[in-house]
Amino acid sequence: MEPWTLMPAVTSLILRRQTRRQWSYRELEGLLKLFPRLAELVYEPWRDPIFVLDESVDPLTESELQLLADIRTISKVICFKDYPASRREDSRRDRRTIRTTSRSVTAYLSLNLEHMAISSIADASIFFEECKPEWTWERLISLTLTSALLSPDENASEVNDMLRLAGIMATRMPKLETMELWNAEEGLACVFQYRAARAWDCPAKITWRSTWSLQLRDDVIEAWKPVAARKDACRAGLEVRVEEIDGTGIRSHGEAIPHLRLETEVARPVCPEANA
Repeated sequence: MEPWTLMPAVTSLILRRQTRRQWSYRELEGLLKLFPRLAELVYEPWRDPIFVLDESVDPLTESELQLLADIRTISKVICFKDYPASRREDSRRDRRTIRTTSRSVTAYLSLNLEHMAISSIADASIFFEECKPEWTWERLISLTLTSALLSPDENASEVNDMLRLAGIMATRMPKLETMELWNAEEGLACVFQYRAARAWDCPAKITWRSTWSLQLRDDVIEAWKPVAARKDACRAGLEVRVEEIDGTGIRSHGEAIPHLRLETEVARPVCPEANA
């Protein structure tokens, strides 16, 4: 078979989880090389339920993330790892292992982007710890990550430490308008959300929206105040909100998305016809 021709007209590529297939490193590398002007990638790797606990077949490795980091034309990346409903209990345990896996390449990937949403692949706590002191995110407008720390079973002090560190990192993101750190599983969901001021007389906002309560420490709020004050048009300061949501209708991390009212796109919605 003859090699495919380069397609410079293509600027957006969507690899949906509904394909029910795993893309190998070589397949993904060959595909991305076809689009020299690629600006947006939506990649939703699928993990076969038979191998959901086998780390040797992780559908999104650091080497594959490095492929994305090496594409200098790309400005928006959305990666969402789904889990089969039939293996929900196993996938819940599997997601917890993400927290202990270093994903420094994810932090590096974000440096060249305007929008990045990485869900259930790299933990936010690891992301912020891997950021280098000299890094500045000159282009980044929105950042959305998941974290296994965002759970009622985790230590509240560690959660606050991560949210404080997120605020410190955000001071080095001069164009940041939205940051969302979220997590969900059956019956549970939460998001920590920062929104820059939309007008001079409107405050910037940080919101804790969750099925359980968390007391945000004063040092967390103080860490975010310089981020809010950075917008010259903002004169109304920083507003802090705590909102409760009902987890009764949440059966998976994907189904939690509309309940959390995320500002950014983290996965392409599934049309009913696609599941027919």
